[in-house]
Amino acid sequence: MLTLADYIQALRSPICERIFKMEFLDENMNVTGENTANVLNGSLNVELNSNARRTCSLTFDNTRGIYIPNEDSDLWINKKFRLYTGLKINGEEWLNLRGTFVVGNPSLSSAFSAKTVSLSGHDKWDLLNGTLGGTLEDTFIIPSGASIADAVALVLTATGDNVSPIIEYTDVTTPSTIAKTPGSTYAEMLIELAEFMSWEVFYDIDGRLRFQPPLDYTTESSVWDFSTGETTYKGATHLYELDKIKNVVVVIGDNINSLTIKGMAEDTNIFSPFNIYKIPRNPLIITDNIIHTELFANQRAEYELKKKIALQESITVKSFPVDLINEGEIVTVEDTSCDLNRDRCQVQSISYPLRNEGEMTLNVWKERTF
Repeated sequence: MLTLADYIQALRSPICERIFKMEFLDENMNVTGENTANVLNGSLNVELNSNARRTCSLTFDNTRGIYIPNEDSDLWINKKFRLYTGLKINGEEWLNLRGTFVVGNPSLSSAFSAKTVSLSGHDKWDLLNGTLGGTLEDTFIIPSGASIADAVALVLTATGDNVSPIIEYTDVTTPSTIAKTPGSTYAEMLIELAEFMSWEVFYDIDGRLRFQPPLDYTTESSVWDFSTGETTYKGATHLYELDKIKNVVVVIGDNINSLTIKGMAEDTNIFSPFNIYKIPRNPLIITDNIIHTELFANQRAEYELKKKIALQESITVKSFPVDLINEGEIVTVEDTSCDLNRDRCQVQSISYPLRNEGEMTLNVWKERTF
């Protein structure tokens, strides 16, 4: 059985064989078929700061004509598939799950040299946001005082998604009635609940909805260390986004008994080059009437400031495709020509080629605190 050490050794060897696998799924997420050897081209794109985190495009061989879109095939409306990437090592497959997708817009192509089928892969979030479904026909109401966890589960049940979600425990309840009218979407309701908590809501690689606070990676080890002496590293661009600097966030919430709920977060870190003592205050003002306590207003301000501080230095890394790296995780980058000295960075986006050749592109933000 292959180990992680086997994978890393093979990845850094002069020659390695990349492989891709698709597993087609029924409505209960049971595997109905697979395609391992025939993926010819495509791309996988992942965005941390998006509710629809994962998208992909694929082209694969259809010489035998077994992939024909129709209601009885694996390539049809609302059908799903899992995507794996990895390496073949000494005749064995080392594969890593990269996401669960909904089939979108398949197309058949026939030429003298090849018969292929192409399709896009949608994040399951697109079943909630009106792209592939999720538009309300009637008014949907969550009453005041409802458990946030119960509210999320209620919305998901209404969508018809029968995969159990992962909802972090909270005893918080809705401060007021939330109503969405026809034409709105289930996604809008989930986003409103998440923004109220300053939490995240998204589908993970297994196709399971997660409703949770942002993960704190400040104490996590890096999953990969890039450097000019490391074989997978191809180069980097270090961008200082000075026009996006915000060192203060003010959140204005509901007006209760003539008192306006307000929260604030400031960059006071003495090691930060952008703190309020070194440069003029540059505030971001957020108004959100669903916030009804100072606790949640301050929590939201801290959440938004953390993102703004990280954004001030972004790094684009080019590398040989590494299958281990996921959005939100920590990598380090050492390249003195780009003023990168084994800096810890959080992965914000991934562009991964689904072909035997090509580079992976990561957008990462330097880890900062305030």
